[in-house]
Order: sequence, then C-alpha cells, then structure tokens
Amino acid sequence: MKLRQMSNLFLVWLLSMGACLASCRPTEEVGVDTSLLTGDPCGPPCWQGLVPGMSTEEDVVCYLAQSDYVGEYYRDTYAGSTTLWWQSTLPGRSQATYNAFGITDGTLSDMVIYLDYRVTLDRVLERYGPPDKLWAQWSTGGSAQALVNLYYPGEGFIPQLVVEPSDGHHELVPETLVTRVWYFVPTTLDQLHELRDAVPFPGSGYEQSELQDWAGYGRIDMR
Repeated sequence: MKLRQMSNLFLVWLLSMGACLASCRPTEEVGVDTSLLTGDPCGPPCWQGLVPGMSTEEDVVCYLAQSDYVGEYYRDTYAGSTTLWWQSTLPGRSQATYNAFGITDGTLSDMVIYLDYRVTLDRVLERYGPPDKLWAQWSTGGSAQALVNLYYPGEGFIPQLVVEPSDGHHELVPETLVTRVWYFVPTTLDQLHELRDAVPFPGSGYEQSELQDWAGYGRIDMR
C-alpha cells in the first residue's frame, strides 16, 4: 500500500474511532454506504472508518452498537477466531444475507459487506482499473449462476459479481452487478492464499489453473 494511502487510512481510523469511543450511541442515521465508488468516508480497505489490521475488536463492537445501519448482530467464535455477523437495516436487503467482521487476536482482520445500492462492473473498472486476476466459480446449491471474483490485492478488496447464464454461457457486460465486497489488509496476489478461509480464493494447488487474466467484457471461461 502506498505511504500516503496508509497515512490517510490511519487518519480516518483515528477520527472515526475517537468519535465512537466518545459516545457509543447513534447520533444520526448512516444511510446507504457508497464508499466503494465514492471513497466517502473512506475507500478500500477502509469501510465506514473500520480498517483491517488497525481497528480493534472494541472499535468494531462500538460501531455495531452505535450505527443505525446495523440491525441484528451476533458473535460466533470458532478455533480461536471470532466473527461478528450483522444485518443491514436498510429496506430491500434479504434476511438471509449477513455482513461479517472477522476478528483475529483482538484486531479486525477482514470484512464482507453486501452492497445496499446498485454497483455495476463498468463503475468499478472506471474507478480502479482492471483487476490483477479473476476467478469464475459456480454458485452453491446447484445454481447455474456464476460468481466472478475480481482481485485487487494491493488495494485490499475483492468485489464479487453474480452472472446469470445466457444461451448456455456466462458473459461479463458493463451492467453486471457487484453484490458483495471483501476487505482485508492489502497484500500481494501470491499471499492471498493465506486468507483463503476469509476471502474467496481457489483451493491450494489450483491457483494456476483457476485464476484468469482480465480479458475485458465478454464470455467467461468456466473451468
């Protein structure tokens, strides 16, 4: 991560967490978070002032307690790692979708956020450029949908697209929707395998065969 970007993230984290610690009660409605495209109040890997690798578990709990954006939430601890699952209060969000904050050794390690507004592939490419790699995987449960993960490891995020089949194949178009985003401490593509339990990434030994270069809009190679 560039030094200036790291400094800006640290400043946002300090300001937001200072306000949070001063009062863990909501002061105004948060509304829809559009930070993936606007960078307001902060851009990846920061989300709503929470920064993987910097924010503490206390920071995260404080955010969950004070934000009007957060509805039901609960804690799940397994094998020494903690996940704080929560649902958005915004209308239209499926009750089956939970956002998540991963906690490791008392520090926020990763986040997955379902988007509450319409984000299309062309907007992501316009802001961030082409991804380092992509991985097209089949959706679970026997669905014919394809899930396409775009890798921006140096920026600390992975947006995921949902692609419906058309005429027996899957195709990326400018209007393809991003449904959720994973945030993590910026790293290299080679090191993403270390986050495999927290972010979508091919299984060990399958990276070379599953990861694809960005080839622009068009048909996806489902392997």
